[in-house]
Amino acid sequence: MDIVYPVSGNGAVIDDNAIATNKTWSSDKINSEFAELKSDAPILSLPANANENTNVTITITNYKDNTDYYFNTDAGDINYNGGNTATLTTKEVEEDTQFAVTCYAVEAGKTRSDTTTKNITVLNVPVVVDGSINNADFDANADANDGFEY
Repeated sequence: MDIVYPVSGNGAVIDDNAIATNKTWSSDKINSEFAELKSDAPILSLPANANENTNVTITITNYKDNTDYYFNTDAGDINYNGGNTATLTTKEVEEDTQFAVTCYAVEAGKTRSDTTTKNITVLNVPVVVDGSINNADFDANADANDGFEY
C-alpha cells in the first residue's frame, strides 16, 4: 500500500491537520509518521539444526492477531495456516547445508514489515546399509534346506 501525501506548489509536504496550509513537515517528522504505519517485523524461533526429511516448528514469538505472515525458504516446504506457528518440512540434502528462512508481516491497516531472516542447517542423514542381509544366494540356500518348498 503506497501512502501519498499532498504536496504544495513549492514541493513541500503539507500538514493537513494544520490550520495554515503552508506549514511543512521536516524529513524526520515524515520518517516518524511512516514508521508508525509500518508493521512490526516478526521475531522467529526455530532450531539451528534439523535432520533432513523432518518436520520443524517455527514459532512467531511476537505474533499478533489481524496480521498476515509470509514465509519463504529453500530448506523445504513451509506450511502456515495462521496462528503463531508454522511447520517446515526439511528437504533431503547431500551434505549438511545452511538455509535462510525469511518472514515478513502485514498488519491490518499498516504497510509491510521489514523481513526477518533466521538460518537453519539441514543435516544430511546417511543411509546405513545392513551388511548382514544378503539375498544374493537365496535360491542356493533354499535348495540346500530339506522340508521347505519354495
